[in-house]
Amino acid sequence: MLSSALYISTTASDERLAVFCAEYDWRLHALPMISFQQISFVAPEPEEYDWIFFTSKRSVDFFMSLELPEKTKKMAVIGKSTARALEEWGFEAAFVGERSGDPDHVAEFFIKKVKSNEKVLFPQSSISNRSIQRRLAEEQCLNLVVYETFTMPRKIAGLPKVLVFSSPSNVRGFLQMNQISPLQTIIAWGKTTAHFLKQSNVRVDYVLEDSSYDALLPVLKEIAEIKTSDYANDY
Repeated sequence: MLSSALYISTTASDERLAVFCAEYDWRLHALPMISFQQISFVAPEPEEYDWIFFTSKRSVDFFMSLELPEKTKKMAVIGKSTARALEEWGFEAAFVGERSGDPDHVAEFFIKKVKSNEKVLFPQSSISNRSIQRRLAEEQCLNLVVYETFTMPRKIAGLPKVLVFSSPSNVRGFLQMNQISPLQTIIAWGKTTAHFLKQSNVRVDYVLEDSSYDALLPVLKEIAEIKTSDYANDY
């Protein structure tokens, strides 16, 4: 039996999520299935690259904690939340992706900014999908692992009505200790996560174009306001 609950594979740092659940009387399970650890790294010399592309807030924080680049260095980010993380370190992005949930779309516009003789440094996770790099010439990309991502599977009580997955690695961790019912509503935080869910034989009901709470909350409200009668066959 489904429960009036929401599972999300993040720490739910945005207080609007708790407010939403209180408004609709949903129980909130905010529990990542992954953890992260800083890796010591040696960055290329500044003259060896022209851009730094950050694909997440974590890539910003883990890179900046050990390597503060020159203020003149051009920086690009996957989306608005990563841009805000960069601003917290005192830097401004020269390029901000418009649909962070769709890396191919972001890459399409980013490659128009990069000259053919320019190189791009990518601070990244040990399990990065390297979605942006696939659209650039191999010799233009400098991949730098700055943190490790570990799977940390945990059991979720009951069957929450809605499951929100923020990354493929979170899906992988979830499935190690939990099952997904066809009755549950599945939200993927971007196309890469949606693709992994489908590969895992999981139906995806919603795919967020922008990987943010701003994009997620309207979808949750839409689901919550479906009349109770529409769920009659779920119980």
